[in-house]
Amino acid sequence: MGLPAIPKEALLNVLLGVANGIISIQQVPQFPEFQGSVMLNVAGIPQDILDFIWFRGPEAKDENRILTYTPKARVPQSNGVKYHGRITAYPNGSLRISNLDIPDKGSYAVQIRTNTTLDVNFVNLKVYKPVGKTTVKTTILPVENEIFSLTCTSANAETIKWTRDNAILPPGAVLASDKRTVTFSSISREDSGIYQCTGENPISKMTSEPYILTVFCK
Repeated sequence: MGLPAIPKEALLNVLLGVANGIISIQQVPQFPEFQGSVMLNVAGIPQDILDFIWFRGPEAKDENRILTYTPKARVPQSNGVKYHGRITAYPNGSLRISNLDIPDKGSYAVQIRTNTTLDVNFVNLKVYKPVGKTTVKTTILPVENEIFSLTCTSANAETIKWTRDNAILPPGAVLASDKRTVTFSSISREDSGIYQCTGENPISKMTSEPYILTVFCK
């Protein structure tokens, strides 16, 4: 069986790394998506590479080994305990993971051996899902001069942004540390308006339906 062809994007990154004289791992794409593919490109590999080993986990040790690849061997690839069928290795040291799943995220390492050096490089892989339905909700009525909160629910969002009437929140609004809850310690009728939240991550964003806040008198 012949060696797998090197994808163009992997070859380009390797050539750039060699030109810079730095060995590094580069993710293509930068933000891998659930059920998509990612190439872990090893850039800057010396020409006299003897073999490389990929690991899955925070340490480069045998129980974390995905595979060993010896480019000049008759059978170049030897699989380890962390190997699975969605992984493809390439002679330039790069590794492709296809049909990404959330458990694929985490630490990966490659050990590169040459005639004179032994280098280990790590990368932390994240796998992103699109932001899901985003909603503003509350469990209490907004009564003037009483405490009141709005909560934003947004699956797979890493950041939350709020607006009132398509502008910034009023001065009395206090955001929780995760930005998912807005609290008014003593809400007033001036706080009324149309509130929305937007959930975002590196691959997508979604804005909630408008929540019309009307503050009632006691």
